[in-house]
Amino acid sequence: KFNCNGLTLFEKEVVKVEKKGTEWVVEWKRKSQKGDSLSREGFDAAIVCSGHSAEPKLAEVLGIDTWHGVHMLSYNYRVPQPFNNQVVILIGLFDISRDIAHVAKEVHTATRLNPDLAGMKFGDYGNIMFHTTVCI
Repeated sequence: KFNCNGLTLFEKEVVKVEKKGTEWVVEWKRKSQKGDSLSREGFDAAIVCSGHSAEPKLAEVLGIDTWHGVHMLSYNYRVPQPFNNQVVILIGLFDISRDIAHVAKEVHTATRLNPDLAGMKFGDYGNIMFHTTVCI
């Protein structure tokens, strides 16, 4: 709709933003299983976005009331280590799944946005699988 794909960097973690003279210098690293690489670029402006919703929204998942595992909202997510060697199910897109994939055994991401993704694995991450539905 807004044709931003060519202007957006994916799979990057911003590590520093600082004002130097008249420009904003942004430093980021690319996180992958092959290792991290650091990059830096200057911009006229910097915009910090923290997500589209400040109100947590629970998905309706058939059988969730009988499941005794841990479930949490991305709103409460901070670090991937609690998911070390776990099989993880994420509902939504895959920002957090890339982060968790570094420590988890498997990451299953369920999204309705693109049914063509079902059954596919994601990029350099051999442990992220896409699904269109999830039930417990």
